[in-house]
Amino acid sequence: MKLILLRNLLLAISLSLTQVDLSGQGLIVTTTPTSVNATGCTSGPSVRFEAYYDPFPPPPIYHWVWNFGDGTPSSVDIVDLRFHTFPPTIGTTTYNVTLTGLNFSGFPVAFTSFSYTVTHTDVVAPTFTSCPTNQVINTSPGTCTGVSIYSFPTAFDDCSGYSITRTSGLASGSAFPLGTTAVVHRATDASGNSSTCGFNVTIIDNQAPTFHGNAALTTAYTQSNTTIGTSTASGTPA
Repeated sequence: MKLILLRNLLLAISLSLTQVDLSGQGLIVTTTPTSVNATGCTSGPSVRFEAYYDPFPPPPIYHWVWNFGDGTPSSVDIVDLRFHTFPPTIGTTTYNVTLTGLNFSGFPVAFTSFSYTVTHTDVVAPTFTSCPTNQVINTSPGTCTGVSIYSFPTAFDDCSGYSITRTSGLASGSAFPLGTTAVVHRATDASGNSSTCGFNVTIIDNQAPTFHGNAALTTAYTQSNTTIGTSTASGTPA
């Protein structure tokens, strides 16, 4: 029964508002705050709306119909005070808010509309959820480099849209030179906030020198211009 009455009430509103212009009837709405600068993306700002009538006394208003212009359904209240939470839309958005006062029969006796501005800013940088740890790798046989295999970092952002790029170092699977190479990845969201993930890849030469080839190397040992012996090896230094 209540749902039927509410449906008939909203139907009466939609029909009668096309017939009567009540924009100059003295209905005034105050907002707290007057505009919003919000941060984050998980929830929008909550705003206090309160209506009053000037000049006093007001006409007999039994129901208040609020519409906040953000896609949420109109709400019907028996009091002139309403708290509303706007969506967490990044950027500056201006909403067209309307308020209609209905008499006991459901006929509009007061109406007003106004703009309300919400500026929502993303100030939170993406957070890395995984980042490779430091690596110490021996050189590959017969080379002075070592191959590093690491997983690509992953991140999370409370707003939609971010990218991860490598800003220094080499990609996974590359041959890294001897010594320590810093590998840094940066995650950047759509608002320009960024954070970094870094680790070191250290390549160690653990291979001893080897001789190879067939050339005969003979070294003569002398003392007082007299040869006292020789040493012969086959090979050339690598």
